Amino acid sequence: MKLNLRSLASALLATATLCSTAQLVTISEQTKQSGEKEEVLFNTELDNYTFGDGQCQISIPKTNKQSLSGAKRENAATATVTFNHVYDAATFNKNVTVLIFNGEISGRASTSAKMPYGTYDMVAVRMVVDKGYGYLIKEQLNITGDTTITFDFSEVNLKHTAKIILPNGEERTPEVHDSKSNVIDAGNTSFCLDATTLYSKKYGAIANNSAIFDYIVEGKNLASTIITNAAEGYVVNLSSMFRTNDAQRYVCNMQANASDTALYYDFNADNWTLYQEKFETTYDGEYTKYLAMIPAYDDVFSSASGSSLGAASDSTENHVYTLYANTPKSTVEAGNGKFELYTIMSPIVPKMKAITEPLALVTKDGVDYTCTGWHYLSGSNIGFLDSSKKYTTPGHPQFTYTDKQKKLDFGESAPMNTIRFTRYSYYDDDEEVTLTNYAQLACCYLGRCGERRGNDESALTMVVKHNGDTICTSYNDLSDKFFSLAKGDGITGTLEVKFINENFVVDELAGKNETNAYYDMTKDDYTAPTLRMLMFKDAEGNNTDRFDNGESATIMLAGGDLNYDYSVKYFSCAEQTIEVNYSPYNANDWKTLTVSEVPENYYMPGFGYFYQGSLKDVQGYGEKGWFDLKIKLTDTSGNWQEQIISPAFRLKDHEANSIEDILTDTNAEVESIYTIDGRQVREMQNGINIVRYSNGKVVKVLTK
Repeated sequence: MKLNLRSLASALLATATLCSTAQLVTISEQTKQSGEKEEVLFNTELDNYTFGDGQCQISIPKTNKQSLSGAKRENAATATVTFNHVYDAATFNKNVTVLIFNGEISGRASTSAKMPYGTYDMVAVRMVVDKGYGYLIKEQLNITGDTTITFDFSEVNLKHTAKIILPNGEERTPEVHDSKSNVIDAGNTSFCLDATTLYSKKYGAIANNSAIFDYIVEGKNLASTIITNAAEGYVVNLSSMFRTNDAQRYVCNMQANASDTALYYDFNADNWTLYQEKFETTYDGEYTKYLAMIPAYDDVFSSASGSSLGAASDSTENHVYTLYANTPKSTVEAGNGKFELYTIMSPIVPKMKAITEPLALVTKDGVDYTCTGWHYLSGSNIGFLDSSKKYTTPGHPQFTYTDKQKKLDFGESAPMNTIRFTRYSYYDDDEEVTLTNYAQLACCYLGRCGERRGNDESALTMVVKHNGDTICTSYNDLSDKFFSLAKGDGITGTLEVKFINENFVVDELAGKNETNAYYDMTKDDYTAPTLRMLMFKDAEGNNTDRFDNGESATIMLAGGDLNYDYSVKYFSCAEQTIEVNYSPYNANDWKTLTVSEVPENYYMPGFGYFYQGSLKDVQGYGEKGWFDLKIKLTDTSGNWQEQIISPAFRLKDHEANSIEDILTDTNAEVESIYTIDGRQVREMQNGINIVRYSNGKVVKVLTK
């Protein structure tokens, strides 16, 4: 089966990890335990606890659950639990971590811990000498007093690893080395990135083991291998991205119960599907080529889980990226219902023209695109507040669409700007100074399909004013300027910002996004609202910004006054008002466009309020039928953000076909008329005319 989708990107990336309950920490080599017993009171922040060998790493979640130490203070009934570890040193590494969790509490230890009475799952984790990790799972342990729990790793004997069959029937084979690093088999694969995630059907993702490798050692496991005991309440998800020696790229994933006795996940050759997608490019900037993937989506826990994966790859021709995918959905029976695991991807366009598409779920039936919005915290979508729960944003359902509904290439629309502004105090170890009222401000430009334009920030023209004084005119210098202010009296008072992005062309028209915002830091709510998503749809629900007429066109947008609480690393959403105006392209002749809030589509985390309106009452004529948008959001403290997005949408029946159309729309006089080859003429000619107006505006006019 071959699907000619409209876009997907160019390459395969470096690692970053997510987990369903919340953020992950990476563990690689170093130990925090000794041979003596230790008492550990749990902390959800989890220090950088190292546990690995460099080639492979494991991650465990920072959860939104209460820490064991915090729970202990609230409940006098606590128990001291001692862990007795039995293992074969020829098979498993001596270092061990015990993960302890239930629906309310989570933590980790090695030899002992105090915890409230209750029922817990516990998972002991060790490295495997021959590569990979061992997980010894104990389910539903009832703790009602001091006790000793033995983890005997002789029970860990079910190997979960990958056997991947390519479309041509060959097995994926990395290069094989002997113990002295001599190549003994060239294999057929030049790069691999595998990720294996352990899920509890009751509590979500527990740990993730990811590995980048371009060869394996004879007689050793794949680095992504995990070995478990038989645990009925657990599922293992295995995902892989790799590139074969002929430069073809592949993505696949599969799940199995942790109790399964099969040694391999067998990725069947018959299930591969060829996908092709197309990107339009941006103007400026260098950007490393990536293809990112989050290999499992967990719809019970409202979060994406797994790893971002990838590797460098070759350039693509004509901005088209080709990928083989074998990513079936799997429905997992859970104690509280069902949840699905499947692969979602977020590719990036080739070098120098960076555009990241929204998350893409690929199956043999097509592609579902999920616009998650910009990642607010450290490159991830974690950190939003909803009913006191912290989790990864799964994406707004109103901004989700399929490949059949996608009528635009990524990168061929005028982007909107979503701004993150956070302010807090912290101690800087390098400078050995406490930064008072430090702030971070960052832009992110998203196209109509939800794609992120990674180069636009570097091409900005900008001005930032602090208490009326200009402090910065370069985006690359902004962080340093804020750092300098924070070392002094801090970033207080007011902040005014202007960002101008002209790093795009739409339908051969020069594009522009001008964003202005005002932040009053004397108020409790000092953050200006920000636009979070803008999309247009036609009568059939297709995602496009080009219409025959306004009757068939709907504008949908989301925005929120997202306020960051640094102490808990959450965003909340405050009230706001909205004003939307439109103008013929580049005419600055603004008229009101009515939009209404749709309360049932309010969505947190990450999006906020949802608004919708029709383009049926749009008046005037624009060049090629294009119109600009001006959107202003204001909160109850007087902070505001205003964006001009040009050109934003096209109505074919509003195309300016005559000089009268243009004059009516601009209220300016014609100074001169030129033909397309530069000859000045007295009146409009058939074909394209270049018209200069008394207000300095120059417009192409097509006369038929």
